Amino acid sequence: MVPVRLLKRLSLEQIRSMIPAKKRLDKTAKLERARKKLLRQLKTIDKKIASLEKAGAAGPGRPRKKKRTMSAAAKRKIGTAKKKWWAEHRRKKNKSKRTAKAAVRAKKAPVTSPSAGQTS
Repeated sequence: MVPVRLLKRLSLEQIRSMIPAKKRLDKTAKLERARKKLLRQLKTIDKKIASLEKAGAAGPGRPRKKKRTMSAAAKRKIGTAKKKWWAEHRRKKNKSKRTAKAAVRAKKAPVTSPSAGQTS
């Protein structure tokens, strides 16, 4: 605060020139308070991070399981079993096609009795 005696001695222009300076000082003080507040927040965040790092040294969440690998012999065994399965599958598929074709041929062919061609 400016003393009253000083204000009486100052001219109007001098008083007006002091007003922007006071505003600048107010803005500077406001920025300084904001800076201090942010520094306090930063300290608390750093403390929380440090406590988390101490608590979870192994990392977040539960540990990952070890990746399981398959031996070459097991892969061969599975491969041969799958080949066998596909061969059986194709055999059944072709067999059903052959029996269907045979049934169509049997319907088209004239029926002959088995004893007609034999003489005793």
